[in-house]
Amino acid sequence: MDESDLGLESNRMMQDQWYSLAVRSIKTSFQDILKTYDMESEKLAATRYPPA
Repeated sequence: MDESDLGLESNRMMQDQWYSLAVRSIKTSFQDILKTYDMESEKLAATRYPPA
């Protein structure tokens, strides 16, 4: 295993880390959007149908 193999290996590890990081941030931002959407729709429902 010479230095070029070593460079490729570390490069692939970096790519894997970036990939998992990107996937995680997309997931969390998507969940945030859903949470915000739920809260907004609850607010709308409360104004449209006030609790008796």
